[in-house]
Amino acid sequence: MFTYNMESLVIEGNADKPTFPSVVSYSITFNPTIPFGIGKGKSRIVFGQSEQLNWDLETGKFYSETQEGTPIEVEAKWENVPFRFAGSTVSTTMQIDNDDTFTNIFEVLYWYLPVTLGFHMREPLRIEKFEIEIEGKKFSVKKKALPEIVVYSVTKQEQEQRASQAILDLDLLYRAGKSLPSNRPIFVAMHYYLVAQKLILAGNSTIEFLPEILLNYAKVLEAFWGSSRESIREGLTNTGIDHEEIECVFVPVCLLRNSLDIAHAVVSKYQTEQLNKLRTHVQELDIYFRNLIERILDNLAQGKVTYRECNSEKYNSELDRIINSLEKRPQSNYYKESFLMYRVGYSEINLNGGNVGSD
Repeated sequence: MFTYNMESLVIEGNADKPTFPSVVSYSITFNPTIPFGIGKGKSRIVFGQSEQLNWDLETGKFYSETQEGTPIEVEAKWENVPFRFAGSTVSTTMQIDNDDTFTNIFEVLYWYLPVTLGFHMREPLRIEKFEIEIEGKKFSVKKKALPEIVVYSVTKQEQEQRASQAILDLDLLYRAGKSLPSNRPIFVAMHYYLVAQKLILAGNSTIEFLPEILLNYAKVLEAFWGSSRESIREGLTNTGIDHEEIECVFVPVCLLRNSLDIAHAVVSKYQTEQLNKLRTHVQELDIYFRNLIERILDNLAQGKVTYRECNSEKYNSELDRIINSLEKRPQSNYYKESFLMYRVGYSEINLNGGNVGSD
Protein backbone atom coordinates (compact mmCIF):
# COMPACT_ATOMS: atom_id res chain seq x y z
CA MET A 1 0.00 0.00 0.00
CA PHE A 2 3.05 2.24 0.23
CA THR A 3 4.31 2.70 -3.32
CA TYR A 4 1.10 2.18 -5.28
CA ASN A 5 -0.30 5.61 -4.47
CA MET A 6 2.93 7.41 -5.36
CA GLU A 7 2.41 7.24 -9.11
CA SER A 8 0.70 10.19 -10.78
CA LEU A 9 -1.92 9.29 -13.39
CA VAL A 10 -3.69 11.35 -16.02
CA ILE A 11 -6.82 10.49 -18.00
CA GLU A 12 -6.42 11.79 -21.53
CA GLY A 13 -9.08 12.29 -24.17
CA ASN A 14 -10.38 14.74 -26.77
CA ALA A 15 -13.75 15.01 -25.08
CA ASP A 16 -14.84 17.29 -22.26
CA LYS A 17 -14.83 16.14 -18.67
CA PRO A 18 -17.45 13.39 -18.33
CA THR A 19 -20.61 13.91 -16.34
CA PHE A 20 -22.52 11.36 -14.30
CA PRO A 21 -24.68 9.34 -14.14
CA SER A 22 -23.30 7.61 -17.24
CA VAL A 23 -22.62 4.16 -18.63
CA VAL A 24 -18.88 3.53 -18.46
CA SER A 25 -16.90 0.81 -20.24
CA TYR A 26 -13.41 -0.21 -19.21
CA SER A 27 -10.82 -2.18 -21.20
CA ILE A 28 -7.56 -3.21 -19.51
CA THR A 29 -4.71 -5.07 -21.20
CA PHE A 30 -2.04 -6.81 -19.11
CA ASN A 31 1.54 -7.91 -19.64
CA PRO A 32 3.12 -10.45 -19.75
CA THR A 33 0.60 -12.20 -21.97
CA ILE A 34 1.74 -15.85 -21.67
CA PRO A 35 -0.39 -16.54 -18.53
CA PHE A 36 -3.42 -15.63 -20.64
CA GLY A 37 -2.55 -18.05 -23.45
CA ILE A 38 -1.01 -15.47 -25.78
CA GLY A 39 2.53 -15.69 -27.15
CA LYS A 40 5.37 -18.08 -26.51
CA GLY A 41 8.84 -17.95 -25.02
CA LYS A 42 10.60 -18.25 -21.67
CA SER A 43 8.13 -18.46 -18.81
CA ARG A 44 7.23 -20.20 -15.57
CA ILE A 45 3.73 -20.67 -17.02
CA VAL A 46 3.35 -23.73 -19.21
CA PHE A 47 0.09 -24.70 -20.94
CA GLY A 48 -0.05 -28.49 -20.85
CA GLN A 49 3.00 -30.62 -20.09
CA SER A 50 6.56 -29.67 -20.98
CA GLU A 51 9.20 -32.22 -21.90
CA GLN A 52 12.08 -30.07 -20.73
CA LEU A 53 12.91 -27.59 -18.00
CA ASN A 54 15.77 -25.29 -18.99
CA TRP A 55 18.34 -23.95 -16.59
CA ASP A 56 20.22 -20.72 -17.22
CA LEU A 57 23.75 -21.51 -16.11
CA GLU A 58 24.58 -17.82 -15.60
CA THR A 59 21.57 -16.74 -13.52
CA GLY A 60 20.52 -20.03 -11.92
CA LYS A 61 16.93 -19.46 -13.06
CA PHE A 62 14.71 -22.24 -14.35
CA TYR A 63 12.22 -21.72 -17.14
CA SER A 64 10.35 -23.58 -19.84
CA GLU A 65 10.07 -22.65 -23.50
CA THR A 66 6.29 -22.55 -23.59
CA GLN A 67 4.49 -22.90 -26.90
CA GLU A 68 1.67 -20.74 -28.21
CA GLY A 69 -1.42 -21.43 -26.15
CA THR A 70 -5.08 -20.71 -26.75
CA PRO A 71 -6.18 -17.29 -25.44
CA ILE A 72 -8.40 -17.65 -22.40
CA GLU A 73 -12.05 -16.67 -22.72
CA VAL A 74 -14.04 -16.46 -19.52
CA GLU A 75 -16.67 -14.33 -17.85
CA ALA A 76 -16.85 -13.61 -14.12
CA LYS A 77 -19.06 -11.31 -12.06
CA TRP A 78 -18.29 -8.84 -9.31
CA GLU A 79 -21.38 -7.42 -7.61
CA ASN A 80 -23.44 -8.59 -10.61
CA VAL A 81 -21.19 -6.69 -13.03
CA PRO A 82 -19.78 -8.99 -15.75
CA PHE A 83 -16.03 -9.03 -16.46
CA ARG A 84 -15.03 -10.62 -19.76
CA PHE A 85 -11.54 -11.93 -20.50
CA ALA A 86 -10.36 -12.20 -24.10
CA GLY A 87 -6.77 -13.27 -23.73
CA SER A 88 -4.84 -10.65 -21.73
CA THR A 89 -7.59 -8.03 -22.04
CA VAL A 90 -10.42 -7.76 -19.54
CA SER A 91 -13.43 -5.54 -20.20
CA THR A 92 -16.49 -4.51 -18.26
CA THR A 93 -19.38 -2.07 -18.51
CA MET A 94 -21.32 -0.58 -15.61
CA GLN A 95 -23.53 2.29 -14.56
CA ILE A 96 -21.61 5.01 -12.70
CA ASP A 97 -23.78 7.45 -10.75
CA ASN A 98 -21.31 10.10 -9.56
CA ASP A 99 -17.67 11.23 -9.45
CA ASP A 100 -16.94 9.42 -6.19
CA THR A 101 -18.13 6.09 -7.57
CA PHE A 102 -16.08 6.65 -10.73
CA THR A 103 -12.95 7.28 -8.61
CA ASN A 104 -13.59 4.24 -6.41
CA ILE A 105 -14.12 1.91 -9.37
CA PHE A 106 -11.02 3.27 -11.08
CA GLU A 107 -8.95 2.53 -7.96
CA VAL A 108 -10.28 -1.01 -7.82
CA LEU A 109 -9.48 -1.69 -11.48
CA TYR A 110 -6.13 0.10 -11.72
CA TRP A 111 -4.57 -0.81 -8.38
CA TYR A 112 -6.36 -3.85 -6.97
CA LEU A 113 -7.14 -5.93 -10.07
CA PRO A 114 -3.47 -6.40 -11.12
CA VAL A 115 -2.71 -7.68 -7.61
CA THR A 116 -5.53 -10.22 -7.37
CA LEU A 117 -5.09 -11.26 -10.99
CA GLY A 118 -1.32 -11.61 -10.70
CA PHE A 119 -1.69 -13.68 -7.54
CA HIS A 120 -4.07 -16.18 -9.12
CA MET A 121 -2.47 -16.29 -12.59
CA ARG A 122 0.89 -17.24 -11.01
CA GLU A 123 2.71 -14.26 -12.55
CA PRO A 124 3.26 -10.61 -11.52
CA LEU A 125 1.38 -8.43 -13.99
CA ARG A 126 1.51 -4.82 -15.13
CA ILE A 127 -1.06 -2.79 -17.02
CA GLU A 128 -0.06 -2.27 -20.63
CA LYS A 129 -3.12 -0.30 -21.68
CA PHE A 130 -6.10 1.13 -19.81
CA GLU A 131 -8.95 2.59 -21.86
CA ILE A 132 -12.26 4.09 -20.76
CA GLU A 133 -15.36 4.87 -22.83
CA ILE A 134 -18.08 7.09 -21.39
CA GLU A 135 -21.23 7.57 -23.47
CA GLY A 136 -19.24 7.04 -26.69
CA LYS A 137 -16.34 9.31 -25.63
CA LYS A 138 -12.98 7.57 -25.36
CA PHE A 139 -10.26 8.21 -22.77
CA SER A 140 -6.93 6.55 -21.95
CA VAL A 141 -5.04 6.38 -18.67
CA LYS A 142 -1.35 7.32 -18.69
CA LYS A 143 1.29 7.36 -15.99
CA LYS A 144 2.84 10.75 -15.37
CA ALA A 145 6.19 9.86 -13.88
CA LEU A 146 8.44 12.50 -12.39
CA PRO A 147 11.87 12.62 -14.07
CA GLU A 148 14.89 11.11 -12.37
CA ILE A 149 17.15 13.70 -10.82
CA VAL A 150 20.51 11.89 -10.93
CA VAL A 151 22.07 11.77 -14.39
CA TYR A 152 25.83 11.41 -14.79
CA SER A 153 27.47 13.46 -17.53
CA VAL A 154 30.85 11.86 -18.22
CA THR A 155 33.71 11.94 -20.70
CA LYS A 156 35.77 9.10 -22.12
CA GLN A 157 38.81 10.29 -20.15
CA GLU A 158 36.86 10.37 -16.87
CA GLN A 159 35.54 6.84 -17.37
CA GLU A 160 39.03 5.60 -18.19
CA GLN A 161 40.32 7.13 -14.96
CA ARG A 162 37.47 5.52 -13.01
CA ALA A 163 38.17 2.12 -14.58
CA SER A 164 41.83 2.46 -13.55
CA GLN A 165 40.83 3.49 -10.02
CA ALA A 166 38.62 0.40 -9.71
CA ILE A 167 41.68 -1.76 -10.37
CA LEU A 168 43.70 0.17 -7.77
CA ASP A 169 40.90 -0.30 -5.22
CA LEU A 170 41.22 -4.06 -5.58
CA ASP A 171 44.32 -3.80 -3.41
CA LEU A 172 42.25 -2.25 -0.62
CA LEU A 173 39.44 -4.78 -0.94
CA TYR A 174 41.51 -7.92 -1.38
CA ARG A 175 44.29 -7.09 1.15
CA ALA A 176 45.77 -10.60 0.94
CA GLY A 177 48.40 -10.86 3.65
CA LYS A 178 48.41 -7.11 4.35
CA SER A 179 48.12 -5.27 7.64
CA LEU A 180 44.95 -3.39 6.76
CA PRO A 181 41.80 -4.13 8.80
CA SER A 182 39.06 -6.33 7.45
CA ASN A 183 37.86 -5.23 4.03
CA ARG A 184 34.48 -6.89 4.52
CA PRO A 185 32.50 -3.76 5.55
CA ILE A 186 33.59 -1.87 2.42
CA PHE A 187 32.83 -4.77 0.12
CA VAL A 188 29.40 -5.34 1.71
CA ALA A 189 28.56 -1.61 1.69
CA MET A 190 29.42 -1.37 -2.02
CA HIS A 191 27.23 -4.39 -2.66
CA TYR A 192 24.20 -2.87 -0.91
CA TYR A 193 24.77 0.44 -2.69
CA LEU A 194 24.71 -1.34 -6.07
CA VAL A 195 21.61 -3.33 -5.10
CA ALA A 196 19.86 0.01 -4.51
CA GLN A 197 20.92 1.14 -7.99
CA LYS A 198 19.66 -2.10 -9.54
CA LEU A 199 16.27 -1.64 -7.88
CA ILE A 200 16.02 1.89 -9.29
CA LEU A 201 16.67 0.56 -12.80
CA ALA A 202 14.60 -2.63 -12.48
CA GLY A 203 11.24 -1.13 -11.53
CA ASN A 204 8.49 -0.22 -13.96
CA SER A 205 8.99 3.25 -12.47
CA THR A 206 11.79 4.76 -10.42
CA ILE A 207 9.77 4.38 -7.22
CA GLU A 208 8.28 0.90 -7.61
CA PHE A 209 10.85 -0.54 -5.20
CA LEU A 210 11.33 2.62 -3.14
CA PRO A 211 11.08 0.87 0.28
CA GLU A 212 13.69 -1.70 -0.77
CA ILE A 213 15.95 1.07 -2.13
CA LEU A 214 15.83 2.81 1.24
CA LEU A 215 16.51 -0.46 3.03
CA ASN A 216 19.69 -1.09 1.06
CA TYR A 217 20.96 2.43 1.65
CA ALA A 218 20.39 1.85 5.37
CA LYS A 219 22.37 -1.39 5.10
CA VAL A 220 25.32 0.57 3.72
CA LEU A 221 25.48 2.48 7.01
CA GLU A 222 24.96 -0.68 9.06
CA ALA A 223 27.77 -2.46 7.20
CA PHE A 224 30.18 0.26 8.32
CA TRP A 225 28.96 1.02 11.86
CA GLY A 226 26.18 -1.34 12.93
CA SER A 227 22.58 -0.43 13.74
CA SER A 228 23.26 2.08 16.55
CA ARG A 229 22.47 5.60 15.35
CA GLU A 230 25.07 7.04 17.72
CA SER A 231 27.73 4.73 16.26
CA ILE A 232 26.66 5.78 12.77
CA ARG A 233 26.85 9.48 13.72
CA GLU A 234 30.31 9.00 15.21
CA GLY A 235 31.55 7.03 12.22
CA LEU A 236 30.24 9.60 9.73
CA THR A 237 31.87 12.39 11.71
CA ASN A 238 35.22 10.58 11.74
CA THR A 239 34.89 10.06 7.99
CA GLY A 240 34.63 13.81 7.47
CA ILE A 241 30.90 14.22 6.85
CA ASP A 242 29.60 17.50 8.25
CA HIS A 243 26.94 17.65 10.96
CA GLU A 244 24.12 19.03 8.80
CA GLU A 245 24.59 16.32 6.18
CA ILE A 246 24.65 13.63 8.86
CA GLU A 247 21.40 14.79 10.46
CA CYS A 248 19.50 15.72 7.28
CA VAL A 249 20.62 12.94 4.93
CA PHE A 250 22.00 9.85 6.62
CA VAL A 251 20.20 9.66 9.98
CA PRO A 252 16.76 10.01 8.29
CA VAL A 253 17.58 6.88 6.25
CA CYS A 254 17.98 4.97 9.53
CA LEU A 255 14.70 6.37 10.83
CA LEU A 256 12.79 5.66 7.60
CA ARG A 257 14.04 2.08 7.64
CA ASN A 258 11.87 1.43 10.69
CA SER A 259 9.05 3.88 10.05
CA LEU A 260 7.78 3.19 6.55
CA ASP A 261 6.79 0.17 4.47
CA ILE A 262 10.31 -1.24 4.61
CA ALA A 263 11.09 -3.59 7.46
CA HIS A 264 7.42 -3.97 8.42
CA ALA A 265 4.18 -4.18 6.47
CA VAL A 266 2.01 -1.06 6.26
CA VAL A 267 -1.64 -1.16 5.20
CA SER A 268 -2.41 2.56 5.48
CA LYS A 269 -2.00 5.22 2.84
CA TYR A 270 0.28 8.23 3.02
CA GLN A 271 -0.26 11.82 2.00
CA THR A 272 0.82 12.59 -1.55
CA GLU A 273 2.86 15.59 -0.41
CA GLN A 274 4.79 13.42 2.04
CA LEU A 275 5.53 10.82 -0.60
CA ASN A 276 6.67 13.33 -3.21
CA LYS A 277 9.16 14.81 -0.74
CA LEU A 278 10.36 11.32 0.12
CA ARG A 279 10.78 10.39 -3.53
CA THR A 280 12.90 13.49 -4.18
CA HIS A 281 15.05 12.73 -1.14
CA VAL A 282 15.63 9.11 -2.13
CA GLN A 283 16.56 10.00 -5.71
CA GLU A 284 19.29 12.30 -4.40
CA LEU A 285 20.72 9.70 -1.99
CA ASP A 286 22.81 8.16 -4.75
CA ILE A 287 25.19 11.13 -4.74
CA TYR A 288 25.56 11.23 -0.95
CA PHE A 289 26.18 7.50 -0.51
CA ARG A 290 28.63 7.33 -3.41
CA ASN A 291 30.55 10.24 -1.89
CA LEU A 292 30.55 8.49 1.49
CA ILE A 293 32.03 5.25 0.11
CA GLU A 294 34.62 7.17 -1.92
CA ARG A 295 35.70 9.06 1.21
CA ILE A 296 36.11 5.83 3.16
CA LEU A 297 38.22 4.37 0.34
CA ASP A 298 40.37 7.52 0.22
CA ASN A 299 40.84 7.42 3.98
CA LEU A 300 41.78 3.75 3.87
CA ALA A 301 44.33 4.40 1.12
CA GLN A 302 45.95 6.87 3.51
CA GLY A 303 45.93 4.35 6.34
CA LYS A 304 42.97 5.88 8.18
CA VAL A 305 40.19 3.48 9.15
CA THR A 306 36.80 5.03 9.94
CA TYR A 307 34.59 1.93 10.00
CA ARG A 308 34.17 -0.71 12.68
CA GLU A 309 36.26 -3.82 12.94
CA CYS A 310 34.33 -6.98 12.21
CA ASN A 311 34.91 -10.69 12.20
CA SER A 312 33.55 -11.87 8.86
CA GLU A 313 34.25 -15.48 9.83
CA LYS A 314 32.09 -15.36 12.96
CA TYR A 315 29.81 -18.36 13.18
CA ASN A 316 26.10 -17.56 13.34
CA SER A 317 24.61 -20.38 15.37
CA GLU A 318 21.11 -18.83 15.37
CA LEU A 319 21.03 -18.71 11.57
CA ASP A 320 22.26 -22.30 11.46
CA ARG A 321 19.42 -23.35 13.79
CA ILE A 322 16.79 -21.61 11.65
CA ILE A 323 18.09 -23.12 8.41
CA ASN A 324 18.19 -26.60 9.93
CA SER A 325 14.57 -26.19 11.06
CA LEU A 326 13.55 -25.73 7.41
CA GLU A 327 14.24 -29.40 6.80
CA LYS A 328 11.49 -30.28 9.28
CA ARG A 329 8.72 -28.59 7.28
CA PRO A 330 5.81 -30.94 6.49
CA GLN A 331 5.36 -32.20 2.96
CA SER A 332 2.56 -30.19 1.42
CA ASN A 333 0.13 -30.72 -1.42
CA TYR A 334 0.45 -27.02 -2.25
CA TYR A 335 3.18 -27.85 -4.75
CA LYS A 336 1.04 -30.30 -6.70
CA GLU A 337 -0.36 -27.93 -9.32
CA SER A 338 -2.74 -29.55 -11.76
CA PHE A 339 -0.85 -28.50 -14.90
CA LEU A 340 2.80 -29.15 -14.07
CA MET A 341 5.16 -30.06 -11.29
CA TYR A 342 8.93 -30.03 -11.36
CA ARG A 343 10.99 -31.34 -8.50
CA VAL A 344 14.63 -30.88 -9.32
CA GLY A 345 17.62 -31.74 -7.19
CA TYR A 346 21.08 -30.38 -7.92
CA SER A 347 22.33 -33.92 -8.51
CA GLU A 348 19.97 -34.16 -11.49
CA ILE A 349 21.25 -31.03 -13.23
CA ASN A 350 23.17 -31.56 -16.46
CA LEU A 351 25.89 -28.90 -16.23
CA ASN A 352 26.84 -29.38 -19.86
CA GLY A 353 23.38 -29.38 -21.36
CA GLY A 354 21.80 -26.84 -19.05
CA ASN A 355 18.49 -28.66 -18.82
CA VAL A 356 16.70 -31.30 -16.80
CA GLY A 357 13.62 -33.43 -17.27
CA SER A 358 10.35 -33.13 -15.39
CA ASP A 359 8.95 -35.55 -12.84
